[in-house]
Amino acid sequence: MRLLFVIDPITKLKPAQDTALAFMAAAQLRGHEVYAVRTKDLFVENGPGARARRLELQLDAKPFFRWLGEPEARPTKDFAAIFMRRDPPFDMDYIFTTYVLSLAQPHSLVINDPRGLRDCNEKAYILRFPELIPPSLMTKNANHIRDFLQRHREAVIKPLDGKGGEGILKLTVGDLNVNSMLELLTRYESRYVMVQKYVPQALQGDKRVLILDGEPVGTFVRIPAGDDLRGNMSVGATVASAELNPRDLEICQRLAPQLAADGIVFAGIDILGPSLTEINVTSPTGVREVKALGGADVAELMIQWVERASLGREKRW
Repeated sequence: MRLLFVIDPITKLKPAQDTALAFMAAAQLRGHEVYAVRTKDLFVENGPGARARRLELQLDAKPFFRWLGEPEARPTKDFAAIFMRRDPPFDMDYIFTTYVLSLAQPHSLVINDPRGLRDCNEKAYILRFPELIPPSLMTKNANHIRDFLQRHREAVIKPLDGKGGEGILKLTVGDLNVNSMLELLTRYESRYVMVQKYVPQALQGDKRVLILDGEPVGTFVRIPAGDDLRGNMSVGATVASAELNPRDLEICQRLAPQLAADGIVFAGIDILGPSLTEINVTSPTGVREVKALGGADVAELMIQWVERASLGREKRW
């Protein structure tokens, strides 16, 4: 099969950590042709297409990839599956890209479904499951946030369009910086934010659980650095092995039907204590960490899923 990956500039990806590269390497190992594009290489002219370039990976070498030929314009239906793996920000360029990918769907699997990517904001998606989450508020109104903070004494505030822990701040009653932080995050009440009751277990880390087709396939704990409240690996958090407890499994089971309805094949959910805090759908990470900690080869499981899902579809690839 031919598989297409929509990614950020490949030279900026980290071969020891990046999940898209892990998927690409697993596909190559299973005998499939791997192609890469950036969003600027997608187009629609008499149908959706891509100026795609085939490549070969060897993730433990330097350089870790080599191009096999020059970019070539071809219809997206030439690819069995298209992986949308461009990192946020989730901006208008991202949304326009999902329009192109939606047109590719009759012939190609698109992971994740472009409709789901548009509808399932990674911070706001959890609001569909109020029984699973900590007390949460989505608003742009500063007085509403102050009232929420007074009731809960400590809270975490984050922008809806951030990634990798960017812009996450802790609010505490009595902190003289609260008003400034609200101005900064809401941009003077012009931008929605997510505010959640602070969970003290955050200092011991949260669980990242990878979900493939509704089933948990790997998990680990992300432990914040000593001088940071954020459990994001991109800002220095470390990882440790973990197991799913009954509450974790309950959360996964509760999410599965909605993920399927929204076309979210691959997701990374974050669980803090007994509570779901985020559902990451744009470019979830953690595949390399799960395998390094002795867990499943999630990248291989992903490609095997694509192989099964492609059976019976019109084959041009």
